[in-house]
Amino acid sequence: KITGTMSTRLGSLNKLRILMLEANNITGSLPTEIGGLERLQYLTLNDNKLEGAIPSTYEGIKELEYLTLHNNVGINGTIPTFLGDFRSLRVLSLFNTKMSGAIPTQLGRLTRLETLFLHSANFSGTMPQEICDLRTANDGADGKFLRRLTADCAGDNPKVVCPQPSCCT
Repeated sequence: KITGTMSTRLGSLNKLRILMLEANNITGSLPTEIGGLERLQYLTLNDNKLEGAIPSTYEGIKELEYLTLHNNVGINGTIPTFLGDFRSLRVLSLFNTKMSGAIPTQLGRLTRLETLFLHSANFSGTMPQEICDLRTANDGADGKFLRRLTADCAGDNPKVVCPQPSCCT
């Protein structure tokens, strides 16, 4: 039941690996200072009242494995292409936000990605083939491949078109 904005002082916790503040009443923008937490592996801020875009300073969080911002209807902007450099990323959940634009092909470089939730947002265009290829990469022989992918790709007028019918749901 945390309320108010996130403190910018979180950025001084340089050894922090897990920041889980989901299901609260946190308001305001995502602090740019979180981008300085180079060791951060889990950033779960879903189910709050956050707003604004993902700051460009987050490019420095290369060890990130989980990024969940879903159910923050004030989160907007596009998916930053630098997320494609987060080689450890396993979960990216941006559903039920006001994010928009094309889904970047750079996400296809996330060979450890297991979950990608993009539905109930304003993404549009074609699901990149590079992402669809993650669904069948190595046939999951190493136990890691994109198992769950959702986007607004169903119905008569889908917002996102998938090049392969089995790519997304």
